[in-house]
Amino acid sequence: METKLLWKMIWEIYLSQSLSPNEAYLTKKTKHYLLDISFNYIHEKVLRSLPDFILEPPKMNNSKIIIFPFPTSIKVIGNNVKAVHKIHDLIPILYTNYIDNVDKYTKFYRKTLDRITKYDNSYFVCISEPVREEFLNVYPHIEDKTIVIPNVLPDTFYNEKNLTWLGAIIKTRLSSLHKNKFIEFNTEKKYILHVGTIEPKKNHINLIKAYEFLKYKYQNKDFILILVGNLGWKYEEVLKKIKILINKNQLIHLSNLSPEELRVVYSHASVVCTPSFVEGFSFTPAEAAKCGTPSVISDIPAHKWVMKDGAVYCNPYSYKSIAQGLETILFKWTTKEKEELIRKAQDAIARFSIENIQEKWEDYLLSLTKR
Repeated sequence: METKLLWKMIWEIYLSQSLSPNEAYLTKKTKHYLLDISFNYIHEKVLRSLPDFILEPPKMNNSKIIIFPFPTSIKVIGNNVKAVHKIHDLIPILYTNYIDNVDKYTKFYRKTLDRITKYDNSYFVCISEPVREEFLNVYPHIEDKTIVIPNVLPDTFYNEKNLTWLGAIIKTRLSSLHKNKFIEFNTEKKYILHVGTIEPKKNHINLIKAYEFLKYKYQNKDFILILVGNLGWKYEEVLKKIKILINKNQLIHLSNLSPEELRVVYSHASVVCTPSFVEGFSFTPAEAAKCGTPSVISDIPAHKWVMKDGAVYCNPYSYKSIAQGLETILFKWTTKEKEELIRKAQDAIARFSIENIQEKWEDYLLSLTKR
């Protein structure tokens, strides 16, 4: 099939969240190849312990490297052809309590990694040093074939304050949990922001408890909690608490925001809170920093690696610790102290610029051609 006809779909699904809208035309100009095999077919072959699907890549300008955006049980063959698999995290193997359909997904992920780590032409790019450390704890024999190249932070995010647009976003992006209830939102009101899919690892329960604790302690202060993110899995308990706060007009749940809309929501937030139990990288505090907003984040290895001293850290297992971090930024710190924290955060995330990450990929791919 002529893939130029599918460029809009390719852009929307794979590229629109990380590239500027002005770069959409690049998708139309780029040549793509479609495999006549579905991911589900590969999935079933792995689960049933059948031989891998064999891929002999077409000749693409003498290219010798195939890059998979996630571990894929495809055996790439050909003269000096190399397969690069991107490793985002080891959650399906090491933190199965955060996974949906554990028996199926964990088994698939583990079998896939067990297979491709045995191939001589497999190489692995981890998105952070903590991910690489966990990966090598499970597969120590591939240390010399593993490297860290972080995610890139798109230029989409920067400080943009627009109260009119913020009000429109709140009204038009309300999730179905509000049941078409009209929200009278004061755009000058302080709000705590959380961005992420509603799933167990994001720790919404303790975030909500921390918010309720602060609301009780500061009854004379007017601030709300805004959650941005679609429903994921194992969210039943969280939804009960969300609906209670929605009925009290203390919580707003938004979904299906564009990057441009999210930029405005980030920019107006008083503080962004990401108390995750585990992450491989975590875009949220980095995106918040680009928009000029301070963050309270869990003291997990990935967060510390990404943000360094550019955030207030908390214990994700203690809602009081989360509340203390939020209290520091909301009610205790001066503007100057918050600006200093944001400056440190922006210094920390400068290494994830498009230019820096592009250079790392170019150097790495060039080194692979010499192996």
